Amino acid sequence: MRLHATGTSPDVEKLAPYWEEGSRVLAELHAEGVVKSLFQLNDRPVVYLILEADDVEDGP
Repeated sequence: MRLHATGTSPDVEKLAPYWEEGSRVLAELHAEGVVKSLFQLNDRPVVYLILEADDVEDGP
């Protein structure tokens, strides 16, 4: 099953302390095949993920 997730933040500066850890976790999930694609918009703080799982209840 493929799922999509979207996210946005009105204050990107508040996310700065989490960028390194978040990037590491996303890279791990991508390597495991959970995150299929990640898209970020350059003109605003929005992300769009395509995820794959056997069931909606499955989690990383």
